[in-house]
Amino acid sequence: MTEKLIYLDKLNNNMGEEMAEMMSEEITKVMDEQRDMETTYARLITERGTLKGISNKGRLLDNSNQITTVAKDLKKSTHRLCKQLQDNPDVEGNQKEIKKHKKELCDWNDRLKDELSELKFDSFASNIAKEL
Repeated sequence: MTEKLIYLDKLNNNMGEEMAEMMSEEITKVMDEQRDMETTYARLITERGTLKGISNKGRLLDNSNQITTVAKDLKKSTHRLCKQLQDNPDVEGNQKEIKKHKKELCDWNDRLKDELSELKFDSFASNIAKEL
């Protein structure tokens, strides 16, 4: 059983690293999209300032519509980024906690084997009662 737990720990470490990398890539992707939208928004705002006069009324209206669209998209992107950052678990911290619990379980398993070989369960029973 101890060997299986050690093997699972090795598998879990690899999966945890892959999961953290995937989350990091997704957050980076959203941040890149966010930066692009911010650049577009800034360009449109600057362009709006140059569109003055009656002859540019159509272009100004088009510019205002684009600003509104980009602003909505930017708001959605910001919301999505915030959600991903909130939902992003502390993979490294969780891995450490899992490793600690697995080590404790392996230690308990080893002590139980020793007690079984001696046919004494006093120590095991008191440890279980203490942990409960």
